[in-house]
Amino acid sequence: MGGFSDMMYDDGFTDPEEYMEYKINEYLNQESDYNAQSNNSSWEEDEEEDFDDYEEMSDEECSETTDILDMFRKIRISIYCLPVENQIKFKESLNFDGFDLSNPHYDYCDFLVNTLNLFPEFKDTPLNSNDSISIEKYREMLTYVNKNQNSSYLLPSENLNELLNIVNKF
Repeated sequence: MGGFSDMMYDDGFTDPEEYMEYKINEYLNQESDYNAQSNNSSWEEDEEEDFDDYEEMSDEECSETTDILDMFRKIRISIYCLPVENQIKFKESLNFDGFDLSNPHYDYCDFLVNTLNLFPEFKDTPLNSNDSISIEKYREMLTYVNKNQNSSYLLPSENLNELLNIVNKF
């Protein structure tokens, strides 16, 4: 009684797998709508782009930046797929807060988000955290996610709880 399978999700779902599929599709549709509304010009069309504004980074740093943004996308979708009453606990604390302006990850993140439009969910997010330890926090979170990733793209609530513990250490 009162087990996981007996839960009633918003939108009237009782089967967790059907609910998860519905929520992922709903989230992805929202992202598609956002992309359609955002600036549709591609970076290739922008002849005026001055790439000298971006600090040169190693392939490892670029990959790490992309992995961090993808991790936060995964966190965001995972939270969105939880029952509404469980989302509140994670929404504010597990947000992407940006990178410190003096960190080269900031420039590459800005390039990915605002020039290439690759992570539109962060388009309206301040990308400057003004926090020099944010990269260390993100690295610890990423290490945890990589070690504990299951076959699903989504993170179970136990993993979200552990990420919350990591964030609270900083």
